[in-house]
Amino acid sequence: MGTKGASGIKAYTIGSNAGDVIKKVLCNVLVIPEKAEINIPKEIAFVTDYNLFYTFPILKTLTELQRITKAHFHVTNVSNNNINLTTSQEKNKAYLLEYLRETATNAYDFHHINDKSTKTAILDFVDDNRVDMLTMVAKNLNFFQQLLFDTTIEKLSFHTTIPLLVLHE
Repeated sequence: MGTKGASGIKAYTIGSNAGDVIKKVLCNVLVIPEKAEINIPKEIAFVTDYNLFYTFPILKTLTELQRITKAHFHVTNVSNNNINLTTSQEKNKAYLLEYLRETATNAYDFHHINDKSTKTAILDFVDDNRVDMLTMVAKNLNFFQQLLFDTTIEKLSFHTTIPLLVLHE
């Protein structure tokens, strides 16, 4: 799905139509910003808080994406104030790590970023690692809405240049 921004209102990072599709239609959505360079991604950031168990449909989509693009996955977790992962989050992370070991052989790494706002951390990570595509699961809509629909464009402007793949179960 293409996006220009919120119906010409440049205060939002993606448009209201794309936002509605992401939030209301339970299928994977690839959002391609108007100014995105179209190419096969080589570096893909998978942003996660490890709060959900990764179901087979999600993992299969990630596997297919890696197989088709041969991209390197950057599993990226951001937490504020050096908060440790819960037992449940640790289990979900371990499960994801084991799955990637079996399917993506050496085409992934895990990153944990502390002491930044989530938006700033992701923006910096995307820039520092030359990420070509951002991927996330739409399970946590509160986090998702804060990240994508903030009205301050300076806080998160990278959505104007790189595609975003939103995964649904």
